[in-house]
Amino acid sequence: MLTQRRGFTLIELMIVIIVIAILALIVIPKLAGASKKAKESTMVANLGMIRNALEQFNADCGTYPTNLNDLGVATTTATTIGASTVPANSYKGPYLRPQGGLGANAAVPLNPFVASRATADMEVTGTTYARDDTKHWFYDSASGKVWSSYWGTTTDTNTGYSTL
Repeated sequence: MLTQRRGFTLIELMIVIIVIAILALIVIPKLAGASKKAKESTMVANLGMIRNALEQFNADCGTYPTNLNDLGVATTTATTIGASTVPANSYKGPYLRPQGGLGANAAVPLNPFVASRATADMEVTGTTYARDDTKHWFYDSASGKVWSSYWGTTTDTNTGYSTL
């Protein structure tokens, strides 16, 4: 009488391992870009939030703030808001709420691509733009323009982050 042996043969085990390896080769590259896309989405959302706050500040005060941190200053009737000078009683802020972000009032959202808070200012097309105090964003107070201080390109459209 023959006895039946239970278990898998070496060939069967090798086939299963090969199938798992092929599936891993298909899935891993797709997941590798997911982290960068998530950071891009967060950065674009944060830029939109900052830009909206800048436009609200400008609509109320008739000028852009001297620095981004002035967007989070609590409501005041003073003519000096942080480093910005505005007409009396025109400030209706804060335009950004404290959310664990940048600055003394933690209102300016973080740039997810910037790991260090001590990066030096960079020169753009011959003009040195001062970034906010933690080096996450470039901000031009004369025009109210703000953009990312990270010099990369998007994964989908290959657009420079500095042009978003």
